[in-house]
Amino acid sequence: MLKYKIEKLNDSLFNCIIVFFNYDSIMNHINQIESELDNLIEIILIDRLLTTGDNENRYISCKVNNSKILLETAQTVIPNEEIVNISDKILRQYPKELEKSILCQSLKEKILYD
Repeated sequence: MLKYKIEKLNDSLFNCIIVFFNYDSIMNHINQIESELDNLIEIILIDRLLTTGDNENRYISCKVNNSKILLETAQTVIPNEEIVNISDKILRQYPKELEKSILCQSLKEKILYD
């Protein structure tokens, strides 16, 4: 089962987004994620919608140095609508994971069918 997806962004603040598909902590996958990051990536955005729900804790940003995620720089952020749409589009590609999440049915349907 896929645990997360990394997608590069063309954004002035964030270089890529990591969308998680389960309840695992990033710590359970940090070595694998870091091995997949490009050395040019400086700031990542982590979407934890399926874990936290759609609230102010959904997105976290972290700085990256030489493909190492600097967890001490983690902070919650509210990205622009374009990034939210990209994230939802990624989630839409994984309906089974979305269905298993803590989200209410109306939010699952909004992501799947909007």
